[in-house]
Order: sequence, then C-alpha cells, then structure tokens
Amino acid sequence: MIEKFKGKTVIVYGEPASGKSFTIATIARKIFEKTMIPAYLIWSDTNLFGEYGKELEEFSKAKVLRITSVNFLFSKLREIFEQDKFNHSFICLDSLSGIEEIVTQNESVGSPRRNLLLSQTARNLTFWLSKIAEKFNIPAFMIAHDTVLFDKTWRYGEKTKPAFSRRAIKNVDVVIKHELRFTENNKPYPYWKILLYRSLKENLEQTSFNPLGEQSDKRL
Repeated sequence: MIEKFKGKTVIVYGEPASGKSFTIATIARKIFEKTMIPAYLIWSDTNLFGEYGKELEEFSKAKVLRITSVNFLFSKLREIFEQDKFNHSFICLDSLSGIEEIVTQNESVGSPRRNLLLSQTARNLTFWLSKIAEKFNIPAFMIAHDTVLFDKTWRYGEKTKPAFSRRAIKNVDVVIKHELRFTENNKPYPYWKILLYRSLKENLEQTSFNPLGEQSDKRL
C-alpha cells in the first residue's frame, strides 16, 4: 500500500475515535518489522500527548515529534527538507484539527485574521509536506477528523468548503475516507475509500481497501 503513495501527499479523514491514529501506527510498525526503517510521526493532537500516546509511540516503533507551535512545526519541516537523507518510511501529521486548534486558540471565531491564518497555515503545511514527499520519495500523510475537515452538510465535490480544509485538499494528491468496519466474527478492521485527483476540477478515481493488507473489496 505504501508503495502506491510514495512522493504523494495524502489526507486521511474519518470519524473521531475510529482508529485513524492506531491504523497509521500499525502501518508504521508493519513496515519497521520488514525493513527496520521507522516512520516519522508529528503529533499536534493533545489526545496523543498522554499515556495512550506513549503506548502508541512504543507500538509504532516510529520517531515521534510532539508540537504545540506552528512556527516550530514549519521550522522542523524546513530542516527535514534541507537534509541530504531522511531515513524514514513515511511522514505523518496527526492531526489537522490539532493544527487548527493551535492556530486559532487566540483568535475569535469570526475574525478575518483567523481565516487568513488558517489559509496560510494549510498552504504552508501542504507545501512543505509535498516537498518532503517528493524529495525523499515517501508518502506524507495528514490525519483529520471529518467533523473538523468537513461540515456535516457538505459533500465531496461541492464548491463551498471551510477555508482550512479547502486549502489543504486543494494542494494534496490523495484524499482518503477512513472507516472502522467489522468482520463476521465482529473483529474490527480499518477500511479506506480513496479519492485520487490532481485538481478539484478533474474527475475522481475511486477505490477502497484495507490499509493493513487483509483482503478487501478492491485493491490498488
């Protein structure tokens, strides 16, 4: 699965508590067990700063960077890009909603400055992640809650979207809808529906699969 996303920027979004972070951590661990190359996880979601985050970090075998400042994040991404080598299987920001909270914590909801900051942040974020993905030929994932990324009344393909998600989606290669499904034996597994595109004006190709490699309806 990771091979298909090398050099690409990818948004993975889904319901809160549906296992997005755990799925990414599991992918990281599976790759590490095969290649001994760790993933690079950037955590801005405060839910990952406690005991659960410590357990997930150990489980994933990944390098984890916790951030509470957007300026620090961009400084770190620039530093990574300027390196000659980046020995990691993929890079993942978890989550977009965490970044939005950092950016808007001192801004009122309706202020023009708030919308400007969100737009600039989304644009700079996708810029640096795309540069890293291209230079080192690795996937660059961004995790988001659909309750933050999309308004519940909005449907993919509509022209009106929140500023932060519009800027992020417009500049990524792949958008993935994450779902938690269950087998006949009631065993949970992640299910990804993928939308691939180069611009919002193009037709979208659709496919779906289990990102952990188990059998699913369709494969890439």
